[in-house]
Amino acid sequence: MIKLNLKDSYQFVFWEESKNQIACIERELLSVEAQNYDDETITLIFRMAHSLKGSSATMEIKEMMRIAHVLEDLLTPLKNQHILLSPEVMALLLDSIDILKWLHELLTLDTSYTQDLLDTIESTISDIETRIQKVMHSEQPLNAFKENLKQMPDTISVWNNDRLEQGVIEVHVTFEFDAEMLSVKAYMIKQALLKCGTLIKTHPDAFENCEDTVFNRQFQVYMQTEQSEEEIINALLSISELKSVDVKTKPTEPMNTTKSKLSKPLNSVAIDVTSVRIPIQKINQLINLVGELTLNKEILFDVTKALKRTYKKDKQIARLEETCESIQFLGSELQEIVLTARLIPLEVVFNKFPRMVRDLAIESNKKIRLEIEGLDQGIDRSIIEELSDPLMHLIRNAIDHGIEAPEVRKHKGKPPEGLLKITARQGENQVVISIEDDGNGIDLEKIKYIALSKELISIEEATHLNDSEWLEFIFKPGFSTANSVTTLSGRGVGLDVVKSNITKINGHLDILTTAGIGSKFVIKLPLTMAIMNVLLVKESTCIFGIPTSQIVEIVRLTKSEFSEKIYSTAYSDVLNWQGTTLPLIKLSKVFELETIKEPNKLLILIL
Repeated sequence: MIKLNLKDSYQFVFWEESKNQIACIERELLSVEAQNYDDETITLIFRMAHSLKGSSATMEIKEMMRIAHVLEDLLTPLKNQHILLSPEVMALLLDSIDILKWLHELLTLDTSYTQDLLDTIESTISDIETRIQKVMHSEQPLNAFKENLKQMPDTISVWNNDRLEQGVIEVHVTFEFDAEMLSVKAYMIKQALLKCGTLIKTHPDAFENCEDTVFNRQFQVYMQTEQSEEEIINALLSISELKSVDVKTKPTEPMNTTKSKLSKPLNSVAIDVTSVRIPIQKINQLINLVGELTLNKEILFDVTKALKRTYKKDKQIARLEETCESIQFLGSELQEIVLTARLIPLEVVFNKFPRMVRDLAIESNKKIRLEIEGLDQGIDRSIIEELSDPLMHLIRNAIDHGIEAPEVRKHKGKPPEGLLKITARQGENQVVISIEDDGNGIDLEKIKYIALSKELISIEEATHLNDSEWLEFIFKPGFSTANSVTTLSGRGVGLDVVKSNITKINGHLDILTTAGIGSKFVIKLPLTMAIMNVLLVKESTCIFGIPTSQIVEIVRLTKSEFSEKIYSTAYSDVLNWQGTTLPLIKLSKVFELETIKEPNKLLILIL
């Protein structure tokens, strides 16, 4: 198995496109499973698998080509309605996708392939090939189809080559290049046309026993009908893999074709010339350069202000000031454009959740409906990399702890199918993501009992905590309200990971819960971590930069207000703010700075 060099433009394009194709195939399969069989979607999946097989062969990645090929093998009778989309077939399709995703990850593996890994790859591919071939060679579907043909009433009469009666038309069908099992397709065409009139002859004759090569990609039907050409064509629109359908009245040369009335191209590719692919490394380099430009722009602005104070009447200083203002504007515009280029849609993360929720619902014997909103919401790439794990833990937590089993929900008067809703929207300078379920909610009394029994808090301290502060205990390492350890949760590590990862990317997490109604976890994240606006604060001889996205409010107090707003406790000074108390942290104390002993005013930042 080869490795890809993502610095090579061709290999990078293959890597990116194949990743999108695999994700799209999985998404469409889950859509078919949720909404029952859909001929158009199955055809779309087949074409994507066919395209993936071709591109993998071109790049000489034989392992991915083999999986895509057996995926095609399984999809062919499925889209021809020769086999049903049973749970066994769906499991095979999804297992094939999992192998493709695994192989795709291995393409950029940092270390070299060991022999054990290569043996595992070969064993895995051989296993899925064997399982699919076993389903493919099942005699029951094919025999049932043949028996159905034998029992069909014979509606084909003797053909007279010398003349055609009035009202006889020729329907000439051309199959797509890669169409297979054409006898099945011909049967479907015949059945559709029987509803439009009386069939006289077909070519090939006795098509149900013909191999695909006999058709030469064509099938012709001669029939008597009173319906229009448009009605005949419409009767065949639902049948897949038909490249064209031609209808001709009073044909004199039964084997000739006429102009196409219906055309469905095999691979019509729309080339988007309005966008180009750029490796993330180049975007990062551009971000760094813009960051340096922004810092130097601010320095130039400060120098200009200093010169203006010294040389107020100098005309050149006025020109310099105007130039600085122009650079300020252009720099801000450039910064915004570059940061926007770094944003990628949350769809990249959210697309993996339908499959995950499906598998977890089956594993936990629950019925769950997943709703996702805000797929197109953009967020910084570096944040997305840290976001996936927290979201997965929250989803697993909602399925295991939150949403009840169907019989329990019925007893509570709820629908047996639980709702899990993931929403993303843009707030002010931040992205807000919520994970909501209509399950049990969080049992606060159970949290209090576990926290006290494990001596995570004293009884005296517990009397001062509000509900929000009690909820914070679920993020403690090792804390769990599960009665037993399952494959989903129970070890007390999931929400600990959520909290630490969200904090690491300067995010904030809130919990809203109502017992018996459900829970909602709200994550607030900065749009980007590449460049951020800061408020400059001077303390003693030092200047501190505080991200504006973290600032809730700026409070200014005069000396006369100190005693009204600030109180001392055994732990620290606290601020009375909007009816609650907040710990007051002094920069001078934290950084051991020399300050005026008795300030006349205080600037307090609520973060």
